[in-house]
Amino acid sequence: MDAPYLRPLPVSTFVIAEWKKATVNIDYHVEFERNYYSVPHQLIHQVVELRITRRTVEVLAKGKRVASHPRSSLEGPLRHARRAYAGRPSGACRVVAGRC
Repeated sequence: MDAPYLRPLPVSTFVIAEWKKATVNIDYHVEFERNYYSVPHQLIHQVVELRITRRTVEVLAKGKRVASHPRSSLEGPLRHARRAYAGRPSGACRVVAGRC
């Protein structure tokens, strides 16, 4: 009875996402669940949207994706600070991140 009206299932699975707003900090990071994710420095002090899935955190500014990061299951400020500041002068990481 319903068979003629059924369509095939989508190829990709549906991904459940949570949406939040965040303000970009002066160190060009946004915070979600006590973890910090970097964004382009031009967005400092702007409000952006976060699209959070089980595996990723995407940052959108004015409807365009500007950053995408694997979602961290660890907790703590700027866990990636050593890598992000590797090319900067000694001490830059401590000044911006507060620790390394």
